[in-house]
Amino acid sequence: MGVCPDAVHSLNEDSLREVGLSYRKASYVLDLAAHFVDGRLSTPQIMNMNDTELLQSLTAVHGIGKLLAKIQQDLILL
Repeated sequence: MGVCPDAVHSLNEDSLREVGLSYRKASYVLDLAAHFVDGRLSTPQIMNMNDTELLQSLTAVHGIGKLLAKIQQDLILL
C-alpha cells in the first residue's frame, strides 16, 4: 500500500502539520507530490532512469539534496 500523490497534493501545509510534519517538511512533501501530479516524476520514469538522470530529477524536488537522492538510488536498486 502506498501513498497517492494526488491525495497528498490536495492537502495543505496545515493538514500535514496535523499529522506531525513541520512546515518545512510539509512543503517538501507537497513539492514531491506536485512533481508526480504534473508528470515531472513517475514511478516508471524513475525505474528507467540512469544514475545521473535520477540524481538530477530527485534533487529538483525542494528538500531533496544529493545525499538523500543517493540513498534513494540505492533503495531503488534493491
